[in-house]
Amino acid sequence: MRISQFMISRIAFKPIFMCTVFLLSLLPVTFAENNKPETSNNSSIHPNVAIMNVEALEVYGWMISRQAGLHMGYTEEEINQILKGIRHGALKLGEPENLQNILPVIQKLVGNKAKAFQDKQARFDDEIAKANRNINHAYIAELDLRGIAKTETGLYYEVIKNGNGEIPTAADNVLVHYHGTFINGEVFDSSRDRGTPANFHMSGVITGFKEGLKLLREGGKAKLYIPPHLGYGNRSKGKIPAGSLLIFEIELIEIKRPVKKNQPPAQIEPANNDITK
Repeated sequence: MRISQFMISRIAFKPIFMCTVFLLSLLPVTFAENNKPETSNNSSIHPNVAIMNVEALEVYGWMISRQAGLHMGYTEEEINQILKGIRHGALKLGEPENLQNILPVIQKLVGNKAKAFQDKQARFDDEIAKANRNINHAYIAELDLRGIAKTETGLYYEVIKNGNGEIPTAADNVLVHYHGTFINGEVFDSSRDRGTPANFHMSGVITGFKEGLKLLREGGKAKLYIPPHLGYGNRSKGKIPAGSLLIFEIELIEIKRPVKKNQPPAQIEPANNDITK
């Protein structure tokens, strides 16, 4: 997706503001803790609190650097200049005299850095996807030999347990447990390992995951084998390398249907209707 230089500046700085708003939303709790009256034994703040505060500030700095795109090929000298400007602004030393004149230069600099980083990442992804292609083909051949069911789109699946509830639609929110691995068995994401099921809208997941959920009823379990074209394609995504075939064990715990606004009062139906449990 192409973006204008004007949009680049907005994209670069708006996330920093959003991160700040989020972190500042936590401050009332911090202030409340700090403003507690001292106990009679005059106990000082636990050393671990001070350590956590230092770590939190470092993480905050990391968040700002990532949101501002400082990982996109800036040299150490360039980063030092950026840090100098951040310090200048943080200490309220006044607005730069040439701010308006320098904005186009900033937009061009940020745009060039972003484009160069994206081009480099794309070349890297292409190499990884090419290497994964042969691995995927061999694995899919094994699935065919095992007689694993396959949809018209190319999703392979095994139903582990048949549910007895509703089938989710594209308009639904769902509560799901999942365990995601690569072909080699390495776990890249797992709600089961975290101990908390995931709640999301059907439109918010990759195509293969969504298609797999539609094969189940509430209470059902399945194992999905999602090829790249139904997953993240030939571009990397977080921990997931480009061109990865993804394996998910999923459990559809609950379907949460959206409530329609201005809906007329529901008519009372006999107890044996299809929606009465």
